[in-house]
Amino acid sequence: MNELIPMQSKEKQLAYWTNPCSKNNPLNYLVGKRGRSELIAKTALKYLSSNATILELGCNVGRNLNYLRYVGFKHLTSIEINLKAIEVLKQVYLELADIVTIHSGAIEDNIKSFKDNQFDMTLAVAVLMHLVPESEWVFDEMVRITKQYIFCLDEELLSSITRKPRNYQEVFESRGMKQIEVVDCKTIDDLTEGYHFRVFEKCQK
Repeated sequence: MNELIPMQSKEKQLAYWTNPCSKNNPLNYLVGKRGRSELIAKTALKYLSSNATILELGCNVGRNLNYLRYVGFKHLTSIEINLKAIEVLKQVYLELADIVTIHSGAIEDNIKSFKDNQFDMTLAVAVLMHLVPESEWVFDEMVRITKQYIFCLDEELLSSITRKPRNYQEVFESRGMKQIEVVDCKTIDDLTEGYHFRVFEKCQK
C-alpha cells in the first residue's frame, strides 16, 4: 500500500463530485470501459433472478445499470450526486431512464432513507474509495439495506486527496458479510492492479 495521503474534507470531496473537472466529465463514461460493466452483469446473472431489486451507489451516466437492464434486470435504483450525469443518462439510455429510480444527491444524504433488506443486491463501482473516513458509516448502511449480495469493484491501494485505500474484504466481512468471489481487475479495461471486484453474501443470523 502506498504512503497514506490525507483526504480532503468531506465538503470539498462532495463539491468536487457534484461538479467534477473535465477528467471526470460524465460524457467520458459513455465510451470504453465496458469490460467492468460486462463483468458485473455476467456475475449478477449467476446469483440473482431477473426480479431482483438492485441499487447502485454512484451510477454516473448509468452504463453499469444499462448493462444490467440489457441482460434482463428491471428493478433498478441508484444514488447519483452529479445532476449533469443524470441528465446524460436520461438522454442516452432511454430504456433505462424509463425504469430506473434515481435519488439525486450524496450517498450520505440518501442511503438512510432505504428500508432494512430493501435491495437484493447493492453495487458500488469505483465509488467507495472516494468516501472520506468520517463517512465510513455508509458501509454499515450498505449491509443494513442489502438482503443478499454486495458487489464492490474498487481501487484498494492508491492514496490521494480524493481516494482512501481500503481492503474491502475486511470492510464487509467485519460487518457480517462473507466474500464468495474475487476478481483481480488489472486486465479489465484500463484498470490497475489495485482494482478488485468482490462479491459478498449476507450471512444468515
